[in-house]
Amino acid sequence: MKLAVVINVSPEQAAIRHAIDTQKLLLEGLGVRLESIRLAAPRLLHNACASALAEKPDVLVAIGGPRAARRAGQVAYQQGAPILFLPGFRAPEWARQLWNGLSFEHMVAALSRGDLRPVRIRIAMAEDQIFFEQASCGLLPHLPELRAALEDADSIDETWRVLARAGQLLRFVLRPGVRFRPGDGDADRAAALLLEMPEIHLRMENWREAALPAFRCSAIHRGAVAQLTGLVRDGFGGWRRGRKQEFECTKLVAEAGRPSWILLDGDPVRFERPVQFRFAANRVQTFMFNPPRLHTNDNSRNRGQQSLALEASPEPAWNRPGASHVAMPEPRTRHAQR
Repeated sequence: MKLAVVINVSPEQAAIRHAIDTQKLLLEGLGVRLESIRLAAPRLLHNACASALAEKPDVLVAIGGPRAARRAGQVAYQQGAPILFLPGFRAPEWARQLWNGLSFEHMVAALSRGDLRPVRIRIAMAEDQIFFEQASCGLLPHLPELRAALEDADSIDETWRVLARAGQLLRFVLRPGVRFRPGDGDADRAAALLLEMPEIHLRMENWREAALPAFRCSAIHRGAVAQLTGLVRDGFGGWRRGRKQEFECTKLVAEAGRPSWILLDGDPVRFERPVQFRFAANRVQTFMFNPPRLHTNDNSRNRGQQSLALEASPEPAWNRPGASHVAMPEPRTRHAQR
């Protein structure tokens, strides 16, 4: 079973050191299972995942936080490829259920043994873009993200793009910027809108499909004066305060100006027209690690328990058969010694 690994690397020094340590651990622990390994800056993550899948591995392994998982998941979903999510310097909260409390070292060891199970998870869509946990729009949710983006910008061009996005969003300072219509309900307007997945939805093989869930939605209403006062009093992290309108729906159409900047799992995505939020018809195929073994001896409690082999899918393989090549500029042994 061949694995192609993409590690998201933020520009901060602690994140770079963590990514290098992660790379070493993978090179030492996965051995012949490792087809290729790439370290990619956030803005290049999409291209790195696409290049990794072009090598036709059996599984794409994405390592990073919520935004990295969403971007890698987007590529895998579009190509119908199985993907395994692992924590990086940051970790997506929604994916913890897949890890069963294992440390990263134990996950690598389990991966080398094939000690995990194929599962499919439900995802949500904002037009053609996926997200796993939440979506938000309006000026208020973007303020913490804009500040973090400016701190992480590692080039003048990237800084300029963040400032240009901030300029487009600041037009909503003096008036509510989000228009939305839940399902067949009436249209409304709010300063900010938040949609959350109810929980992670796993489906094993032969499980019956659960009923379609509903988004948990919160519309935050603030006038211009309250919005400015709240920003001064609450800071960048207090945008959820204020009068809330809470409701549930299975689909929703929203527009936050033209263009509409919407955060999908914290990742800013630009839309040129009103955005429809809905649940995807298909699921993303991923994997869940088996619970840690509590007993190492072959007693009656453990006898007969077997780990499922690492399989991309019970369906026909999505990739073509044939040998693959390690896509690394240097031999594995040199990487492992660093």
